[in-house]
Amino acid sequence: MDSIIQTFHIDWKLITAQIVNFAIVVFIFWFFALRPLVKIMFERTAKIEKSLEDAKKIAENLKSSEAQRDAMVTAARKDAMKIMENAKVAAEKERDAHLHKTRAEVEKVVAEGKAQISNEKDAMIQEARKEIAGLVVIATAKVLEKVIDNPIDQKIVKKTIDEINK
Repeated sequence: MDSIIQTFHIDWKLITAQIVNFAIVVFIFWFFALRPLVKIMFERTAKIEKSLEDAKKIAENLKSSEAQRDAMVTAARKDAMKIMENAKVAAEKERDAHLHKTRAEVEKVVAEGKAQISNEKDAMIQEARKEIAGLVVIATAKVLEKVIDNPIDQKIVKKTIDEINK
């Protein structure tokens, strides 16, 4: 071994100093570079893991929000259909009520028209009777004037004519 040491010119003091220097450099490198670097890497790993968990939560919340939205849209459609049905039923009832009212008014107008026609017919018949009675009285008076000369008979005829006129 001595021959190897002399061949390569190894100095124990120098090797020991190099080992101590290397240890100091490793310690400084570990304390000032490697330890903060490892700490930063662990923090970054934690942030990434947290971000991934948050992304999963967001995706789950999105799915549940979409499901809630779909449920709300479905409920709103059902409510809209129910409102439309109620409006349709109400409109149908209103139309039926209006139709019934209109029919009642038409029947009332028809009944009033019939009553008016009947009243006019009765009035016309009464007027025709009066005119016919007047014509009969006039005709009878003219015939009787020529036939009856007696004043008593004339009084009877006038009395009868007056009664007929009344």
